[in-house]
Amino acid sequence: MLEGNTKGAILVVTYERWHTTTYIGVSCNGIPPMTDHAILFIPAPAWKRLIAQLIDITLVFLTALVLTVAFHIPGPMFKWAILWTYLAYSILMDAYKHGTVGKLYLGLKVVKTSEMRSDLLTAFYRNLSKIFFALLLWDAILILLMTGHIGLHNTISKSKVVQSP
Repeated sequence: MLEGNTKGAILVVTYERWHTTTYIGVSCNGIPPMTDHAILFIPAPAWKRLIAQLIDITLVFLTALVLTVAFHIPGPMFKWAILWTYLAYSILMDAYKHGTVGKLYLGLKVVKTSEMRSDLLTAFYRNLSKIFFALLLWDAILILLMTGHIGLHNTISKSKVVQSP
């Protein structure tokens, strides 16, 4: 039985057999039978996610600025350079490092809550929907106002931002 505040926590369980790891599932009510490994992830606090996002936006802005100057991209195209830089950076970092520089620096991690998709496809859905919902500002308002709201982009991509164990 788990002790302490585990509200919203997810338990990722894997089963190792014949030197391969097979994903069994995510559980909040205990460990399924025949498990070799289980990790409890606690949801990341909103303030850490916000600071991580600010770090990432700063890195993306500076990278897009350098690319715009280096490749003589016209001024009106700068916003598109920011958008495509952000998408490439976020998708690749989430898929291959399970978090961006800001998240990793603050000890956060993106974990999948379903093994139905590849890491790359999950990262693609997560970050593309994050931009879409951020443009609408709807998701940002919900995250700030509702305790435990994980964001529509995480729900769509079947992922969650948690604190690294």
